[in-house]
Amino acid sequence: MLGPFWNGLGGKLAERWMALLLSPALLFWATGAIAWHWNRTRPSLHHDGWTAVARQLGEQVRTLPAIMQGLLVTASLIVVMLSALAAQRLTVPVVRALSGYWPRRLDWLQKPLLDRRSERIRRDTRRLRELAGVSDEALDWRQRRTYAELQRRYLLAPTDPSRHMATRLGNILSAFEDRPRARYGLHTEVCWPRLWLLLPDEAKKEVEDARQRLSGAAQAWLWGMLLVVWTPWAWWVLPLGAVVCGTSYFRALNAAVSYGEIFVACFDVHRGLLYQGLRWPLPASPAEERAGGEALSAYLENGSVAAEPRFSDPA
Repeated sequence: MLGPFWNGLGGKLAERWMALLLSPALLFWATGAIAWHWNRTRPSLHHDGWTAVARQLGEQVRTLPAIMQGLLVTASLIVVMLSALAAQRLTVPVVRALSGYWPRRLDWLQKPLLDRRSERIRRDTRRLRELAGVSDEALDWRQRRTYAELQRRYLLAPTDPSRHMATRLGNILSAFEDRPRARYGLHTEVCWPRLWLLLPDEAKKEVEDARQRLSGAAQAWLWGMLLVVWTPWAWWVLPLGAVVCGTSYFRALNAAVSYGEIFVACFDVHRGLLYQGLRWPLPASPAEERAGGEALSAYLENGSVAAEPRFSDPA
């Protein structure tokens, strides 16, 4: 009876450990090993090339006793998997740091970046309004391209200046977090955890997949930053780390847009579940929805002893 259960459990654990093993942690430690060996064999590398150096390293490993080779492989795998687990635990702090949530002691750095970002948003908004006031016939192809780009930037930045962040990633996430409140009066910080419990499985899977893509990009950025520890052994690790960080950050931007679109879509399509689950009366029209959403959000955040509105009958 328990055989299939244990087989299934073993398969899932094997998949999980294999995913950890094949994570960027493996590339990080492999880069460290290459950098260490490169530092030791620079003269021979110059004369013999990478192939000879790799052959030399393989011969050194083969000269070890079999039990030592096994222990070396096992210890290496354990180190890779433990470091991958540690990076997973740091995903949320890394995403927050990339979003611009920095400690107060970094205000000297955050303030000029925030001012510069806010000024760019204001400048783009003014330019967008100028182009919006021109008829389509009067716009040439360059102006149309600029107008489309400014529209995209406008949608990916918070409209409230107090919600501006010092980084582009932070502004993208903040913009999507603000949309349910602007459209429906629903404050995401209090409504989202409740709505999440009511979402259908298909919607939850879409959100989790999008969030995983963002987390994966953040983890890759973290490993790119950590590559700097190998620079004392090899100078080329520093530009390699810069490339990894840059590409990972752009991946995070794209993943944040995808995640934000799905996040907002959950409110667009399923916000009625929140009203029903809390037995809160549904708004009768779009004109009433924002006020109703504000009242519901205030109720969730602070509670209420008011007699109105009356709870709806349970379904």
